[in-house]
Amino acid sequence: MFNPFALFEPKFLEGFKMKRVKVMVMQTFDRGCRDARPAYLLTHFFSLGDAQQHYDVLQHDPNRERFFIDNEADFNKLKARLEDQPQALYYMCLLVRDADKLAKKQLDTAIMVYIANHTSWRPARSEEVHLDLKFKFGEIFVHLFYGKNQVREKLDIVDHVLRHQL
Repeated sequence: MFNPFALFEPKFLEGFKMKRVKVMVMQTFDRGCRDARPAYLLTHFFSLGDAQQHYDVLQHDPNRERFFIDNEADFNKLKARLEDQPQALYYMCLLVRDADKLAKKQLDTAIMVYIANHTSWRPARSEEVHLDLKFKFGEIFVHLFYGKNQVREKLDIVDHVLRHQL
């Protein structure tokens, strides 16, 4: 299963604080699970309103939590959790460069199977299908563009198509 996010290291926290991040929202992140240990995604927000909207969307996630970076108790609580990460849990973050290129490379077969089975597109080998990843409320979406056509699908569905077609 493709996961474009990096492990969140404790040293990242100070950098987020220096960049004036206001809130980190934690949520369950099944795509990041490894060897049966739970994984969580930490999303950073500069706006309290955006953080609240994201948090509200996660109302059914029992692991959702907000950490206000300027609040010393919240900051220290998050830092302690991150420092315990190697033994207990995985925390992921949105810090990935070239995620679209990485996705194209790792998902190339899945994307071609998806296009063949779920679109009317028939790109020639010399034609390119452009890929763009978008992240919204803890979900990764794949945007595919071919000529004037485009399709938007959850990454989980693209992964699922590959696992069940081959």
